Amino acid sequence: MSKSGTDVSVLGNHYRIRGEDPEYIKKIETYLNNKFDEINSKFDIIEQNKLFVLATFSLVDELFKVQYELQIMKEKLEKGNALIEKIITEKS
Repeated sequence: MSKSGTDVSVLGNHYRIRGEDPEYIKKIETYLNNKFDEINSKFDIIEQNKLFVLATFSLVDELFKVQYELQIMKEKLEKGNALIEKIITEKS
């Protein structure tokens, strides 16, 4: 972990974020700023706290969708593994 941290700017506010990988932190900074811009362009929001709330809902929605897709993939993988195991057992 970097002791000094990585400087980021989100909606004009500056922060120093400590983490393992400065490039990764910069990717997050870019993603956040793009999300805020996307939300703001749709709704033309002036108040920062409203923008934060809408962006947070959008990000959590993305997270939940990815988690759901991951769960579906895990279930398919488990079914596939069970089928492979059954085939191997039957041939033995």
